[in-house]
Amino acid sequence: MGDVAPAPGADDVPPVEATAVRMPPVPPEPAVAPEPPATAAAPLPTAAAPRKRRGRLIAGVLAAVLLLGVGAAGLAFVLADEDDDPGSAPAAAEPDGSVLGTPDREWTASADELTGQPGAAFTAMVPVEGESYRPFLFAHTVVAAVSYWDEVTEESKRWIVGLDSGTGKRRWLVETEAYACAELTTTRFACWNGDWEAETGQVWIHDVESGKAIAEAGYDHIVQEVTGRGDAVYAAGTSYDSVTEVTTATVSAGTLDDPDGGWTTELEDRSDNGGGDGGIGLSADAAGVHIALSSGYVLDPDDGSSRPDGSGVRVLDENGAALTLQHDEDWERFWFAGHEELVLDDYPWGDLTSGAVVRKGLVGAGNGLYDLEAQELVREIAPSDNVHASWLSDDVLRVTEWSDYDEAGNEEYTEEISFQDVDSGTVLWTDAEGRGNYGATEDAFLSIGESSEVFEVRSLRNGKLAWRRDIELTEGTGEDSYSRGADIGTTADAIVVTSGPSMWGYGDFGTPAEDLLADGAVRDSATGAADDLELSDEYVTKCGSEPEFVPVEAVSAEGAVEVTFDVVATCPQGQWLDSAGYRMSVTGMPATAVGVQTLAQGFFDFSDDPIWVPQAESGEGSKVALRFPVSQVWATPEEIGSAIQGGSVVVDCEDEAAGQAEDRHLPVTPEATDSGGADSGSTDVVVDPDTREENSLTALRRLAAEDRPAVQADLAGSWVPQLSSKQDGTHDRIDQQTYDYTAIYEEHLRLRLEYPEVRLIWSGDFAAFEHDDYWVSVAGVPSAKPGPAITWCKESGREPAHCYAKLLRVSGSNEGTTRSWKA
Repeated sequence: MGDVAPAPGADDVPPVEATAVRMPPVPPEPAVAPEPPATAAAPLPTAAAPRKRRGRLIAGVLAAVLLLGVGAAGLAFVLADEDDDPGSAPAAAEPDGSVLGTPDREWTASADELTGQPGAAFTAMVPVEGESYRPFLFAHTVVAAVSYWDEVTEESKRWIVGLDSGTGKRRWLVETEAYACAELTTTRFACWNGDWEAETGQVWIHDVESGKAIAEAGYDHIVQEVTGRGDAVYAAGTSYDSVTEVTTATVSAGTLDDPDGGWTTELEDRSDNGGGDGGIGLSADAAGVHIALSSGYVLDPDDGSSRPDGSGVRVLDENGAALTLQHDEDWERFWFAGHEELVLDDYPWGDLTSGAVVRKGLVGAGNGLYDLEAQELVREIAPSDNVHASWLSDDVLRVTEWSDYDEAGNEEYTEEISFQDVDSGTVLWTDAEGRGNYGATEDAFLSIGESSEVFEVRSLRNGKLAWRRDIELTEGTGEDSYSRGADIGTTADAIVVTSGPSMWGYGDFGTPAEDLLADGAVRDSATGAADDLELSDEYVTKCGSEPEFVPVEAVSAEGAVEVTFDVVATCPQGQWLDSAGYRMSVTGMPATAVGVQTLAQGFFDFSDDPIWVPQAESGEGSKVALRFPVSQVWATPEEIGSAIQGGSVVVDCEDEAAGQAEDRHLPVTPEATDSGGADSGSTDVVVDPDTREENSLTALRRLAAEDRPAVQADLAGSWVPQLSSKQDGTHDRIDQQTYDYTAIYEEHLRLRLEYPEVRLIWSGDFAAFEHDDYWVSVAGVPSAKPGPAITWCKESGREPAHCYAKLLRVSGSNEGTTRSWKA
């Protein structure tokens, strides 16, 4: 087989289908702003410290689905804090200390590797409509559901797996017939199944540490929901008689050791909203066992006797005390029992995972923030009624404002997202992205941007980027590709991000930079640039010198290389980074380089999003992230990082649009640092073709020399996936492109950014190749046989012509060193 190598390709893995189950309907929701779709991250509550409520991961649409799962109108829930009700189910904990410091420990877990089933994927512990992967997060253990569906054989499997949240290592694996699970205590969880035709159910009680089923029970009724309090376990389900049009709910009580060993109660729901929709809600607290049908019931935990509980939703105040939120029949007006003078025209917004609708004595609804005790409006959240808000912590709100369409429908729809200080209403920072997947801790905002494969941790108080990591969410290829959602949660020692095929963990967080803990001015997190900094009436005097750029780190960012700089002003009073034409050149000596080499060149426009740069000490200036595409960077992020660590990087900045920038006002606090970023412009403007060729050949030689020791030590004599093999002038008949050194290097760098295990080989170092003067890209995943290499190609979604198995034979003939495959 010739040495014309594969061209890059996207993943081509079909979406995993979960086993179909009958789902309870979702309760009607109040009209709110267009928020993230059902693919939003499933919210996770956090543990509350005594007399101080800690930050909680934020509830979205799925919160109601996962926790309530009820139909019609009358909910009767009391959701209690750990401090108030120690018998309640455990809440996921936040990591000790701040997560704004860079993590020293990171891990990735694969669903198919954990189960040994190719094509398996993480899925929700509780089946929900839409896309969710929410695991259970105990203090130091992640309990996740994994499912597999074969479209051809229609074979389905489901497992429950326990992972160490500190390392990501599998502790145990259990194959199960259950389709849903619930947390009961800090050491126990329940899983269940129901047969709708036979109207029977089964419940298993599992140990968190071992995964073993320590008890199980069969029921003569459908099981749709299971909950517990202390040692008690309750299971509930509904059945519908189409003749009498009566929905019957059956609730059974038991213990962790004997789940069906107690009383059984039947409740008939004859309301117009019964309708046989199968919806039921179930919870337990010190007041009793709460059942939600079209009306609410409370059962005595001792004997199961019941009474109607009226049309109320039980929620919590900031001290963990229960309140009843009442409503009219149409769910249009709301009030709290004992506070009837405060009537709300919108359903209160809050953290449904904890029931914390009231925080710091305040309750929010629609566009207003109200004092519950005084029963009066404190302030409006935004000038428009097109607004939706949610609690991120006791001190910060996330507020979405959206535009109206004109009568002709010509106005472009827009959204503005801001983060407000609860007490003052001050906008701390703004966000240009909707971020369908997000959460929060005491001081950090955790998110995945829309159509993004980057997980970010930002300061909750000012929006500054603390750290980010690339995660792989794209499935399929070309027009058939799509981006999966992901769920974000925390344990006592990690942040855990879960998507379909993979789970990522981050822990051992370092000390956060001081600027991440300060309150912010209004800033845009998408670019990091100042949007509406508070300005004085005084103009900044231009001094004619460019600020000093000191590189801090380099990372892979969506197929490009992003270099973050600490920027300090050379002007005495500070200066604006606002030119339309900054030419940036980064040179240095990576660890294996001989002499100073060009690492990156770019052309950046800050005129639309200027960044304020104060005069500061080195390391205390503004943080500016510049993104170089592969056509403008001739070093990997790791190589640039090594040059930074070695202190050999030189940054040259020239303002080619000097004198064109408009006059700008001085900030009210000119010593405050700002942050931002920009993407480099057209490659043709940055560097001429001859220079690109010279830089690319230099980079190829350096990378091959850098990779050679590891390749010879770890890959020689093994089969590996080969992704590319080209020399200057190679014509690839597959992608119809003739390659020069620039194209060869750019292809390799793209592969390396996509697959971190990719390495560069000079074919003359091995006897496995027909020619000895080719640049060869391989994936550094060695195996004794060609099968695993071909499997890697398939699972990576690469086409057979662009990925095949290669035996890196050091000596002898090249015969038999290539194994191809068919799609």
